[in-house]
Amino acid sequence: MAKPKTVGRPTKFTQKIADDLCESIMSGLSVHKICSMDNMPPRATVNTWLSKNAEFSYQYAQALQFRTHLKAEERHELISEAFNDIKELPEGVNGNVWVTLVKEQIRAIEWDAERLAAKRYKPKEDNKDGGEAQPLTINFEVSDPVGEIKTTNANP
Repeated sequence: MAKPKTVGRPTKFTQKIADDLCESIMSGLSVHKICSMDNMPPRATVNTWLSKNAEFSYQYAQALQFRTHLKAEERHELISEAFNDIKELPEGVNGNVWVTLVKEQIRAIEWDAERLAAKRYKPKEDNKDGGEAQPLTINFEVSDPVGEIKTTNANP
């Protein structure tokens, strides 16, 4: 008897699917886009695998971190390309709008990097005081004391 052909998207964990998923992540695709492909499991299934399979969870985290580093490196390429492209903008294209779009793209990459690889990409805070509240001292120095105050409504 022939084995029945499976219909639909995969839901059972296999290392082959996990490897394909992680390779797609490392190539730069978003998890949302990968999970919308016909040969990949839906996002809910991936979330279930993450919660139940420690090895896959580690592999997935490594893939996300690799993609984060890849995107962070691409930020430099974006800046270089932006300098070249701004010289060749077609007539009627607003350069300010174009530059703003490039800036937003770079900010999005930095935002992702700060959250997915915080140890490496999050800006360092200067916390010499360890985050504790410090006393505030205010000193006043009077250089010319007021002798007489004259007002217009005062009775002599």
